Amino acid sequence: MIRETMSTGLKGTMYDDTSRFTYRWEVAGRTLTETYNLEIQIDMVPGERSCRFVVKDKETEVEKYHRFSLNVSSST
Repeated sequence: MIRETMSTGLKGTMYDDTSRFTYRWEVAGRTLTETYNLEIQIDMVPGERSCRFVVKDKETEVEKYHRFSLNVSSST
């Protein structure tokens, strides 16, 4: 189970309103969820994957993303 909670320094700014944006978590080009926080059950074989967290402004249609790596491993 992955639980990732986002915390930002945007309180009190125009970006504090999270309803203004859409959110998308991608792994290896596949959308996992379209929520602000990531909470999913992993059903992948072990290995490293390229990932992105994508934020889109609903008003301007501008997208910004953050790339990161995910290493899936097994405890068995």
